[in-house]
Amino acid sequence: MKLANLDNFEREQVLNWASEDHKVVEVIDGSSGKVLRFTDSLTGTRAEVFGRRSRAKETIHSDSPAYRCSYCHRPVFIASTKDRAHFFFRHRQGEGFDCPYENKAQLTHAEILARQYNCTKESSLHRRMKEILRQSLVADPLVQEVFVEKTVIGSSPGTRRKPDVRAILKDGRNLVFEVQLSSTFLDVMKARLAFYQENGATLIWVFSDTNFEDPCIVLEDVFYANNRNVFVADESILASSQVSGECILRCLYVTPACDHLGKALTSAWKEESISISKLQVSEDRAQVFWYDFDREKKLVFGTWQSATIANLTKCLKDRYNQLEDKLNPAEWKTLCVTLNSHQIVLPNDPQNFAKEASNRLCATLSALHGEPVGFRYPRLINVAHYIFDNAKYALLPFGYMLRERNNHDVLAAQDRSGRWKPKQVKAREMLKLDAPECTSSVSLDEWRLYELLFPEISTKLAKHWKPSADHSISGRWCQMQKTTIF
Repeated sequence: MKLANLDNFEREQVLNWASEDHKVVEVIDGSSGKVLRFTDSLTGTRAEVFGRRSRAKETIHSDSPAYRCSYCHRPVFIASTKDRAHFFFRHRQGEGFDCPYENKAQLTHAEILARQYNCTKESSLHRRMKEILRQSLVADPLVQEVFVEKTVIGSSPGTRRKPDVRAILKDGRNLVFEVQLSSTFLDVMKARLAFYQENGATLIWVFSDTNFEDPCIVLEDVFYANNRNVFVADESILASSQVSGECILRCLYVTPACDHLGKALTSAWKEESISISKLQVSEDRAQVFWYDFDREKKLVFGTWQSATIANLTKCLKDRYNQLEDKLNPAEWKTLCVTLNSHQIVLPNDPQNFAKEASNRLCATLSALHGEPVGFRYPRLINVAHYIFDNAKYALLPFGYMLRERNNHDVLAAQDRSGRWKPKQVKAREMLKLDAPECTSSVSLDEWRLYELLFPEISTKLAKHWKPSADHSISGRWCQMQKTTIF
């Protein structure tokens, strides 16, 4: 018997055996429920492709065919070209005449995605996943009712959805579970999320397994959209739910970390089996998570931020309080390297700061700590008088930081002569009128420093600082605008 015109070497290689003359572009794998490009299904050794071809033929008339057309959902089999060197997917004889893949009809992107998404629900894995969720929910006494594939009518006319599983909790919460087996349906996922948000339900995407070595795009879509959490349900989770009497999901997540330069890092994947009662939901019901990555990230970065501010404060105190013998050049150099990694260039010596930049930074740190930093004064009230009398361009960051750290009381307690009170009133008036002496130019490096170390006031400063006419790389500035802070 003459085989295809191939040598033995080619038959044993992993090759793409797909024919260029194809019609069915994508198919649904009946066992996994995943949407596959026809080229992916027809890649492998020749023996593997023939094995798939045989399985497709054996199951084509069953209730669970090996492959379905991703558009019309009808069973398809693997046919060969005349020379038997290549293969393609084809509908059964007499079927597919109305399938756009066969008649080359033009499909909209939305039509293709909707059809494909619905088709993934026909796989055996998808059906089993729904049953796992149903049984897990039934085991939980907090759950009042469970519905499988029951249509939800939307509040907007003509809108409806049929979620995989829906649970009504005894506290009135409405949880919707959608099994995610596909890989290309972000548009459909976003549309479903919007529907359930509008109709007072919380949508939870559930995977059957996860491959974090090579995650599919939809896994990352769900992961990042839900505060870096994804949820898995499988046979072991069902067993845990039935033993514990709670609906259990396996949560996979990452924890944040920060290196010595303040660069964000993440740990390896971690997992925890958690009950649905421990799930956290954002106010707009857009995020469902157990581990609050965003909150932990702020805490981790805040620790680094505080340490960097402490190092900067020490260096400026040592230098500007005439304690040159205490200034450790290595400490300043380390600080320069750290901030340079954030595109902030500090002078090679703290004495080389421009006067205005120095006064603004030292005023900000003084207001933050409630004591002089970088000024040769004993008390904060002395710093306030100096700024008003000699450095009004530093009033804005000084005032914002005083308010942020509630250190106005420190000034009030130290103002025994009563001289600061009228100056405070005058400062408010001057800033409100955009007095020229209260404005100043801020370099790009200085602005980045405020964004990095003092974000609590930089966001407020941004409302009042605008780029000046000079946009050159060496002289990019922000001009201060009027504001009221004191």
